[in-house]
Amino acid sequence: MSREIHDKLVALLAEVDELKTKEAQLKAQKTRHLEQIAQSEDETQRCDSELNDIRENQLRLKREMDALRDELFHRDEDDAPVIDQAHVPTEDGASAESQAKRSWNERAAHLRKAGL
Repeated sequence: MSREIHDKLVALLAEVDELKTKEAQLKAQKTRHLEQIAQSEDETQRCDSELNDIRENQLRLKREMDALRDELFHRDEDDAPVIDQAHVPTEDGASAESQAKRSWNERAAHLRKAGL
């Protein structure tokens, strides 16, 4: 073998060794990335599961609130509205003005006259 061919072979072997080292590094990096992807997917699934739990709780609480509202404001069919006689007009058509309302109107008129 000539010296020139020997040197080329040594250079090629060095390049092959260098490529094998890079390949090993890239494989290790690929493995790390695949592990990170798996962890991220697990974390994503966990977050999705928690979000679904939150939505279910939200719907459950909304149903409970609606049930409580319905119970609180439930009105029996037998309940008749109470008529306040103070707000019923008199037979002659004049409204029944209470003493407090008259006092209020008098005070408002007095303040208007005084310019306040």
